[in-house]
This record gives sequence, structure tokens and C-alpha cells, in this order.
Amino acid sequence: YGKALMAKRLALTMGYLALTSYDQMSITPLGETPGESFGPVTGKASFMRAAGYLENMPESPRTKLYESITRLRFGSGSGICYVFTDGFSDDSLEDALGYLRYYKQKTTLVHILGPEELRPNQEGEVRLLDAETGERREVEMSPGLLRAYEEALRDFTAGLREACHRHWFAYERISSGMDLRQAVLEQLI
Repeated sequence: YGKALMAKRLALTMGYLALTSYDQMSITPLGETPGESFGPVTGKASFMRAAGYLENMPESPRTKLYESITRLRFGSGSGICYVFTDGFSDDSLEDALGYLRYYKQKTTLVHILGPEELRPNQEGEVRLLDAETGERREVEMSPGLLRAYEEALRDFTAGLREACHRHWFAYERISSGMDLRQAVLEQLI
């Protein structure tokens, strides 16, 4: 599965848990600006509407998490917030997390990466395609380049984890190739 599909499946699952617990839930796509929100809704009867919303939700090729999140409106009380992202943002993820903390959102950043991003196994000449921007690059994959990539991924992941911990938020990294049940039961609840 792709990262966007995994994000939608996880959002729907966590939404279902909220709805069956008689909590409110909302879904807002974050791109360059926030998309139209679904909700807040309550009750199990809202589940199929949430599924339809997610199925038809457009994907944004670029993300500005801070700009999107600062345009959201939160109620007066605290809440639970899941941010499903690949971690790439054209603006400050750190500032976005600070904004959520200010509004008393108990946040879990769910960092979704594809299996090929987590463990690239290609050697030789490879054509890379950025799924969001469509940009293509020809790269010679050598053992040294793979090691450099793995180190950069470790640093990137560590930076996201540390940013979350500075704001007292949870951080979970999930592969889009992971079984949905395993991802939810072992990492999100």
C-alpha cells in the first residue's frame, strides 16, 4: 500500500475507535493549506460517512504542516490528535507541534514511510520518482550511497522523534507495507 492509503486506513480506524466510544471525531487533510474538514461527528452511524469522505479526499502534492495546522480551529478543551505524515513539510514541523501543544492537543505523530524508503535494496543505476512532485532523478546506488541514505534516514527520524518529545507528544514510525491490525494494536493503542 502507499503512504496516503495507509494514512487514510489508520485515520478511519482511529476514528472508528472514537465513534464507538461516543467521542467526537474530525478529519482534516493537511496540505499547503488545510482541506475541508469532516466533522466533528459522534456515534457509530457516522462511520460510513467518514469512510466515504476519506475515500474521496484529494491528496496534496506538497505539505505545509504549520500553515495548515494554524488554520484549524480547536474547541476550548483538550483533545486527542493524530497527525499522519511522511515527515516532509515545506515549513516548520516543530512550530506545528508547538501550536498543537498550545491548544492542549494530546498528539501522536504517525510517521509513515514506504518499505522501499525504510530498506532500499536496489544497487546499480536507479531512476527515482518523487511521488508527490513527480520529479525524476537518475542515481547510481552504491553500497556507500546506501549507507549514507540509512544514516540520513536515522537522523531524520531521530529529529522527528526528538521534536515530538520536546512537546510531550508520542512518535510512531509505521511502514505503509505493515499490516493495519498490527500497526494499530502494536503501535497506536
